[in-house]
Amino acid sequence: MLEGVKPEPGFFRVISSRHQLVALTPLTLTIFTLWAALVALGARAALAGAVSRPAALLVAGGLGFFFVLHMVYGVETFLFALLFAPLMTIIALWGTATRLRWLVRGLCVALCAASLAYNYPAFQAAVEVHNAIHPSWLEGLGAVSDATAQMACE
Repeated sequence: MLEGVKPEPGFFRVISSRHQLVALTPLTLTIFTLWAALVALGARAALAGAVSRPAALLVAGGLGFFFVLHMVYGVETFLFALLFAPLMTIIALWGTATRLRWLVRGLCVALCAASLAYNYPAFQAAVEVHNAIHPSWLEGLGAVSDATAQMACE
C-alpha cells in the first residue's frame, strides 16, 4: 500500500512508510523463533569459549549499539536491517563451532526457506509494478526506453 509512503527532501531520497508494522502470522512467528534459536545457540557457543572474547565483545557491542540507535531513530524497521543482519548472522554462525552444528545448520536451512516464503510475494508484487511501468514514464526521467534503444542500434 503506497498511501503512507512519502519522499523525504534532502541530498538523498529517503522513503518513509510511517511505522509500517509486520503482521503476526504463523510464518513471521516461525522466522522470529528460528532467529531467536540461532542467536541463543550462538551466544551459548560464545559463552562456552568457542569464540574469542574480543570478537564476541565486538559483535555484541555492535549489535547493542545498533539496537539503541534503532530505538532512538528507528521509526522504520527496515531502515537498520542491513546493520542488524550481518551481526545476527555472525552470532548464528558461532553455533557451528559446537557439537550442535547440525542443529544450527538445519535451523539455517529452515530460516532461509521461511524467509523465501515470506519475501517471495513482495518480490512478485514488485515485479508486477515494474512491468506495469509504461516506457513513456521513464523518458521524462532521462531514461531510454527499449524501443528507443533498439531504433538507435538499427
